[in-house]
Amino acid sequence: MSGSLSSDIQLKKYFIAYFDILGYIDYVNSSSDNELYLAKTLRKTIDFINFRDEQAKQLDNEYKYKFRCFSDNFILCSEKYDQSLIEDIAWLQFNLALDNIFVRGSFSYGELHIDRDFIFGKGIINAYKIESSVAIFPRVVIDNTYTIKTCFPDDDIASEAKLTTLKYFGFIKTDFDGIHFIDYLDVAKLKSDIGHWKFEDGFRAELENHKKNIVNNIAEHSKQNKSAILQKYMWLKNYHNSFCMKHGFCDIVVQ
Repeated sequence: MSGSLSSDIQLKKYFIAYFDILGYIDYVNSSSDNELYLAKTLRKTIDFINFRDEQAKQLDNEYKYKFRCFSDNFILCSEKYDQSLIEDIAWLQFNLALDNIFVRGSFSYGELHIDRDFIFGKGIINAYKIESSVAIFPRVVIDNTYTIKTCFPDDDIASEAKLTTLKYFGFIKTDFDGIHFIDYLDVAKLKSDIGHWKFEDGFRAELENHKKNIVNNIAEHSKQNKSAILQKYMWLKNYHNSFCMKHGFCDIVVQ
């Protein structure tokens, strides 16, 4: 039995995106409607990942996404990397935010085993550690295991060039504390501008919805005097406003 079990366990290198839902316990406990809404929203997220996985497989038989969700945590990982992986992480963040579900997380590279029954390995430990102790705010931070050595492991100059390119196109932003994170608003605007992401009422309307959700959460948590979670929404306010000022949406800033 032990022999057959060990043969089923394969530790492989994955690009790992790990997410945690902001304010999950309070949100779920506040009403059964919230609990059901969250479950439906996460199901919609899973459906999107499955759709993207099928699209990718049509182009590359080896390209696979693996997605698992448990309570307020979910993980997206792939053995292969290309720019669309960051785009899909940004899509998850942006669309969850539009549904008033904000997440923080990490994007890293490490070794793990993942199947339908369990996830195991140092890669998930590192991903959780970064999410819980480095991300702090509703941002998906880029770990040093990803930056960039994994894209060009034998070429430091090319590695730095890769990061510079991602910053230039707005995929990655450097925060006030020097942490790199995925700039989901910039990615959403870029993909909308070139017609790859289509929003029923246009990107501006979605940005206004993003603002509304931030404003409502700041008001709610200010009333409840929850300073720890309030500071996270204040970070979101600053992030939203920085994006709006950069792209000329000055009328959509959070006051």
